Amino acid sequence: KIALGATLVTTLSDKDINASYADIRVYEGALTEDEITSEYGLTYTDFLTTSYDFENGLTDSVRGYDGTFTGTASVGEVEGRGNVLILDGNVNGNNVSANRSSMRMPSKVIHGHNNITVMMDLYVDGATGNYGRIFEFSQSSSASWMVGTKWGSSTVLRHSYSNGVSSAMQGKAFFDEWVHFAVTIDGKTAKVYVNGEILCQSDDFDYKNSLFWAGSSLMSLGQSTRY
Repeated sequence: KIALGATLVTTLSDKDINASYADIRVYEGALTEDEITSEYGLTYTDFLTTSYDFENGLTDSVRGYDGTFTGTASVGEVEGRGNVLILDGNVNGNNVSANRSSMRMPSKVIHGHNNITVMMDLYVDGATGNYGRIFEFSQSSSASWMVGTKWGSSTVLRHSYSNGVSSAMQGKAFFDEWVHFAVTIDGKTAKVYVNGEILCQSDDFDYKNSLFWAGSSLMSLGQSTRY
């Protein structure tokens, strides 16, 4: 499962995220800092495997791995950004997953990427609740890869992996401004970049354990897919 924008967790401590996303890209391989920060026009031949620019809804322009909305998620125009994905954190008064504000994508978006880069332009509203997911991939309640904001504190961003054992890294959260956000994994080295600068790093991030890829899965922007 892969989701952007909300959480399926049934406990009240995990909230939906209020955020907007633009120009989401996934690459086979961990891009270098120079590639992330430069104006270098990365293309499909440079291992771009998925691209959502939201100019045609939730269409993936590279491999056709189109996304789907849940709940009140929508695409709208923002001045200077063009079309963006808008997740309003609306739980519609219950914990039913279909009613949460998120974008879901097929697991093929990241399945089989031993090394990977996920990047996007991102605006997180400061009013978003605790434990909101920027994105999460999972195949069960015990195996997941996710980035969350306000992780137990209004100032903490958390990037974590879990599959029997866990590995986590934390950095300073960001709110109420557009940032360029990127996550890379190269072997066991994971890095989170904000506006081209490393926010946090771990050298013990073994997310590609074979058990992690077993079974059917989804990826989600804004929503935990484990519950």
